[in-house]
Amino acid sequence: MKKYLPYLNILGAAACWGCIGLFSRTLSLAGMSAANIVVIRNLGGLILLTLIFALTDRSVFHVKPKHLPIFFGTGVVSVLLFTLCYFRCQELCSLAVSAILLYTAPAMVVLMSAAVFRERITRKKILALALALLGCSFVTGVWSGDASVTAAGVLFGLGAGFLYALYSIFSRYAIDRGYDSWTITFYSFLV
Repeated sequence: MKKYLPYLNILGAAACWGCIGLFSRTLSLAGMSAANIVVIRNLGGLILLTLIFALTDRSVFHVKPKHLPIFFGTGVVSVLLFTLCYFRCQELCSLAVSAILLYTAPAMVVLMSAAVFRERITRKKILALALALLGCSFVTGVWSGDASVTAAGVLFGLGAGFLYALYSIFSRYAIDRGYDSWTITFYSFLV
């Protein structure tokens, strides 16, 4: 069973991520603003993570105060602002369009990593990004003509992709200082 746990984690994460649009759309139709939905999502995530780590791995709670600016980057600049932009995009465009715009994030990570960390942009990376975006467009049904798009929605969607990409950049600084992914995730929600 332990051998399959990483695969089950990936499937579980994908299922949760795939439901985010349904969750936010339902709350939005019930009259909640994007900001309120963000508070519910992030506070709910923080409470759940706190309970899980309090029972299983309290080492997650330990960070050096001098590294808190990194978690400000992952938590406020990335998670909070990305979620606000993403949910606002979903209010202005279809879920399919919102998803495609968010999935510009990997391309932005490649470009930012080249600028910040001096990583090479290879043909394989460009091909992988193009195929990923094309695949997302087919899966979401953007080509069927049912997608609704507004200029403001596109800007919010691209903003969501950019801010989500920043999570990878800020996280690399935390990883370089010895923090694991659970600590980064917990403090991103806490901050």
